[in-house]
Formats: sequence, structure tokens, C-alpha cells
Amino acid sequence: SCSPKAPPADIESSPVFEKPLRKLPWDDRLMGVCSGADFCRSPGLFTRRHFGFSLLSADGPSDVYVCDFSASAASSSSESESESESVDPVPVPWTRSEAGGLRRDAFVKPRLVRYRSFDGLTISAFVYCPDGAVRSGRIGAAADADAEPSQEEEEGEGGRQRDPHKDGPRSNLFPVVIHPHGGPEGQHRPRFNAFYQYLVSERNVCVIDPNVRGSSGYGKTFVQLDNCEKREDSVKDIGALLEWIDSQRQQQGKARGGSASDDDDDGGDGDGDGDHSSLRFLLDPNRIAVWGGSYGGYMCLASLIHYNDRFACGIDTVGISNFVTFLENTSEYRRDLRRLKYGDERDPKMRQTLLEMSPLTRASEITAPLFVVQGANDPRVPLSEARQIYEMAKKSNNNEREGVWWMMARNEGHGFRKKPNVDAYQEAMVRFFDRYLLDFSAVGR
Repeated sequence: SCSPKAPPADIESSPVFEKPLRKLPWDDRLMGVCSGADFCRSPGLFTRRHFGFSLLSADGPSDVYVCDFSASAASSSSESESESESVDPVPVPWTRSEAGGLRRDAFVKPRLVRYRSFDGLTISAFVYCPDGAVRSGRIGAAADADAEPSQEEEEGEGGRQRDPHKDGPRSNLFPVVIHPHGGPEGQHRPRFNAFYQYLVSERNVCVIDPNVRGSSGYGKTFVQLDNCEKREDSVKDIGALLEWIDSQRQQQGKARGGSASDDDDDGGDGDGDGDHSSLRFLLDPNRIAVWGGSYGGYMCLASLIHYNDRFACGIDTVGISNFVTFLENTSEYRRDLRRLKYGDERDPKMRQTLLEMSPLTRASEITAPLFVVQGANDPRVPLSEARQIYEMAKKSNNNEREGVWWMMARNEGHGFRKKPNVDAYQEAMVRFFDRYLLDFSAVGR
């Protein structure tokens, strides 16, 4: 919805500011991250009833949009109170940024879905999908996930020789990468991510960005639901996401069998607020990876432990492996702030709880291939956090040495920033996913 701030002090109030605007019709083209929203303060090309904002979306660079509230004000003043229906301003693009020669319409926009966690809490997630991975929820509209591949799928797009890297395996179900955010108070939003676009378009992978409990942007209560002793409740939100992925396959089966009723969906591509939970996603429950950085790295490790039979592999980037050693070794300037969120390791009872929740304590339960990535100069999550989980995972009886990968950049800190390092890191991730998620170990290696 569009809720303008109060008008500048040097203009008179008018009906457009005195009456609340109705919720604007949802437009997927406007899904993105808004910034710089304000009314025009220097009239010229625009008047002071023009409202502008920048929008960074998942399909390219930022663009500027303008809303004209003068039409809404004119409508309100020309009709009686009993007959008036205010005209909602429509955001109009004022710029059209180029994308370095790439086709913006080829980029994938995410779909917003919601699912219930173990305690009934609603969790939101953004789903980035390749073409063909989404079906309507209507009966009979879902594709048969067990059907034989078509001639097009056998040959590849346009009749060319099939490329396993680009076309993916011969299956109507798509592999999944779950990507928990850092923070823990972070928040996934639908902004441009080049690596997501590569995974979706070149590897036929669905990327899911869950905003588990503890994420910002959902209220003060929500952001505190993972504090201290409740830390692993956020991991259970990942477990609920796995159940949601399973339910997508079950829904496909219901559609083929005709056991579901027409009341099970709204018959459209999403609700009015951009919620696409009514859609059905062709996700492969047997090919799921988890990848996260910083606190998301902890979520990756914890997920591989709590749901070790569900994940094909995981990538832990600058992640926390032991909350006690993390709190003792993180930079002093941020230690007390992190104790408020995770718990105070100096308290004996809390220290024991932190140890029990730490992935390092149960590292032997990580049975899936693991890739550990770290910057040597990290002031937040020290190098020691990565080394200790890597060494412990290597020693696990359930892991062969080649199933645990390691990458450390001596000239990086909390995450990789230098382009040569980022390129090497992303190439290594692709090779890791190719081998352990997509089963391309015999292709192009």
C-alpha cells in the first residue's frame, strides 16, 4: 500500500492527506526494496503532490517511480462524500536502467510464500524458480512429476544437444537450495542477486530465502522469538520448510488423483498482497542443499545436524560453530551486544545451554558433504570457528575426507569482497553443488 508521509510544512493540507488511501492493487512488477521515498520539494517538472521513490528489484538495477496524487485529490473534490471513490495513484516508472547489455526480462523474480512452523507461527519465504517449476494450484493443472521426459526435455531447448549443466537432470522436479540469512536479525528481501540468477537460469535450481523467527521487519515480538534458550526454534522453522517442500509433491499427487477439491486454491497466480502460497512448486525433496553466511552459517550447520537425513550437502560461510568460543573471541566492541541475543557465556547455566546448542558439540552427526568458507581477518566470526568445525567434520566417521571442502582467503574478513576471491568462491560453490546436489560429478570435471 502507499501511505504518504505528512506534506511539507509550507503547503496547505488537502483532502489527499486527510483521507487514508485504499490498498493499491498488487503488481509483481513493483516487488523490490523501496528507498528514498518523499514528496517533491522543489516544484518544476513535478508538483508537490508528486511522490517519488527508488525501487531495487530482483530483475535488475534500481529505477525511480513517481505517483501523482493530484488526480486523487481532484477526484475527491469533484464528487460528494457519499458518492466519492478516491482514485489510487499508480506508480509510473521515470527511469529505465540498463543491465550491462543483459536482458532484464530474462532475470527471475521471486514469489512470496508463507508456511506454518511447528508452533503455528507463520513464516515467509521468497522462492526463485526456473521456468517450468511452478504450477497453478487448480486440479489437473499440476504436471505429473513421475511422467517420462518429453522429446524437448530429452533434446534440450530448441532441439539442440542436451547439456546436463544447463538443462539439469532428466526430472520434472527441481533441486532446491535453502539460504538462511545472517544477523540473526537480518531479513531476506527481493533485491537483485547475480548468483541466484545463475543458479536458477544455468543450473535449474530453485533458491528459497526463508525469513525465520528472529528476522527483522515482522515486529518486535517476532525478532525476539529466537533469543538465548529459544535459539533452536529458528532451526525448527527450517524443518517446517522441509515439510512445506514435501507438501508440494503431495499436492501434485492430489491434483493427479483428483482427491482435492476446487476450494483448495484461489484459482489465481497469487493473492492480492503478492502471496503465491496457492501455487504449487515442482521441488525435489531428495535434492535439497542448505547454504548460509555468518549466522546463516550456523543455521546451515544446525540444519545439517537436526535434519541430517534430508540434506544432500551444505555450505557454511563465515559461520558460528560454537557459541561459547564465538562470544569469547569475537571483537570486544560487539561482544556485549551479541550476548543480549545469544546469551551470556559467563553464566554457568547459559554456558551449558550454549554448548548444547552449538554445532561443534554434535559435529559427528553431520553426514552430508560440507563446504566451509572463511576469511582469515574476520573480526566478527573468527577464523577459529571455521577451523574447528572443519577439523571435526573431517574426523567424523560418517564423512570421507573428500566430502569436506575448505576455502580460506588470507586477505578477506567477514565475507568475500575482492572480485578475484568472489569469483573463486562462487566457482567453487557451483562445483560443490554440481557434485553433491546435481550429481554432475562426471560432467565437465
